[in-house]
Amino acid sequence: MELYDMNHLTYTDRQALHRVAAYLKTHDISEDEPGNYPIEEGFFYNVIAYDTTTPDQRVWESHRDYIDIHVPIEGKERIAHNFIAHMILGDYDPGDDFQASEGPAQSELIIAPGQILVLDREDVHKTGLIVDKSQSIKKAVFKVKYD
Repeated sequence: MELYDMNHLTYTDRQALHRVAAYLKTHDISEDEPGNYPIEEGFFYNVIAYDTTTPDQRVWESHRDYIDIHVPIEGKERIAHNFIAHMILGDYDPGDDFQASEGPAQSELIIAPGQILVLDREDVHKTGLIVDKSQSIKKAVFKVKYD
């Protein structure tokens, strides 16, 4: 798990992150409606909008085939995190690249517009959690296929 300020992405050598940053420089995603947006083979994003809620209303997830890169557009959310080695794994859905898991949070962070969060295979996460009070959020989740 890596959290970055959008203005400081030149300090990393993560190719997937640079790919997303390059796309964002030439595309305004702020007006995109919720849905799936293909870019090219192995590279797309989903725009998601929902109200933040309590942990019992959200699920743990991780992904085997794609790096998850979260780009908040509106609102802020708390995200719980743990490493896959510390979780009880449930079913894996290869069609959605969705690994269900159960277990406790090891850490939490808050993401807001102007930041970008990278989640790798080993990063099990529970998104959409309340920060101070429930609020509507909108974000893009870029998916970059592992080589």
